[in-house]
Amino acid sequence: MPQRAIGVAVLIASLTVACESLKPTPAQLLVEDAWAACQLEGRIPNQVKLTRIETNGRYWISGDAGSFGFGDTQACMQEKSRALRR
Repeated sequence: MPQRAIGVAVLIASLTVACESLKPTPAQLLVEDAWAACQLEGRIPNQVKLTRIETNGRYWISGDAGSFGFGDTQACMQEKSRALRR
C-alpha cells in the first residue's frame, strides 16, 4: 500500500509540472499582445497569419498572398513590442 501511495504522489507531481509547462511564457504573451494591438489598428493584412510563437518570443507568420504585408506586420510588431515592454 505505501508503494502505491508513493506512485500516486509521483504521478500527481508529474502532471502538475506538465500542466505548468503548458502556460504561455511572458515572452509569448508579449507577442500575443503586440499581435492583438496591431490587428486592432488594422495594420496586419487579413492574409497574414500568426502561425507559431516559441517560448522565447520568436514568432512565425505565413501569408496567403506570398510575402504581401510581412514588412508592415513586422514593423508594427516591433513597435508594439517595444511599447509593451515599457
